[in-house]
Amino acid sequence: MAREFTIVLVPSPRQSARERELQASAVRSHAARVSSAQAAVTKWSKRAAVLNTRAEHRASVKQQLNAKAAASTMHTTNPPDPDDESIIPITLPRPMMILGQGTVDPFANDGLQALPPIARDSLEYMMETIWRKNSPGLSSATLTNHITHCKMLAVQSPLQFHTQISSAVTLCYALSKSPEVLETLLATRLKHQTAALGILRDSIANLRGPPSDELIDCLSRLAAQGGDLAKPGYTSRYPESPIADSFPIRLYGCFEPCIPHFQALSFLIRQRGSLEVIPPAISHHLSL
Repeated sequence: MAREFTIVLVPSPRQSARERELQASAVRSHAARVSSAQAAVTKWSKRAAVLNTRAEHRASVKQQLNAKAAASTMHTTNPPDPDDESIIPITLPRPMMILGQGTVDPFANDGLQALPPIARDSLEYMMETIWRKNSPGLSSATLTNHITHCKMLAVQSPLQFHTQISSAVTLCYALSKSPEVLETLLATRLKHQTAALGILRDSIANLRGPPSDELIDCLSRLAAQGGDLAKPGYTSRYPESPIADSFPIRLYGCFEPCIPHFQALSFLIRQRGSLEVIPPAISHHLSL
């Protein structure tokens, strides 16, 4: 039985009727995407089972034919008809999966998206360690659902994928001290950051209406990855509060905003109208 999710929408009393309608529409769209992804996984799982059964049958028939040929040199066996549909190899597309789930790599067909182990470790460290330390007010179940949702978005969207990997590798680059690890992280960061910015540049150039939430969200993440991370013994230029000892916020103190990216972000927000029409999960950190 497929797993069921219940999405609870709690509108803010400060929202207008139009804003509540837009928020409800966004939730319905998200629910439809989740349902579609689950249906795709079920479809490919069933097809994979059928193809595996066919493959086992073909292997069994081939083994029997080989045994007969070896038992008698007088007996000739005609090869199967090449037009027979049962022996035509079928290439099954890899099922859509959550990033990091199981042993199937959903990006195995794309050399650009083939992740080295250090990139996967960086992604898991960012989500499972840094996010949890910085979100003490969220329950474990809520944060786990959010992490799962982010991983699913990374599978469905190349922009989300490259942005998430770039963010994770950048954070781990700021934490690492090993020269060998730093070199690998820097190369991985450059590749995925460049790919994400390329997608953003093309999307903005071809914009024919209000920008999507995904476009604003990914650009806001990439815009905050500036600064010189190669400085040894970096200390924040800003006064630190005692809360810095409770949360790993010193990690973010070495980053500086990239002004051209923030100018592009400001342009996208103006195209949407204002921060008030953007989902709170995205607009909250932008309003800070």
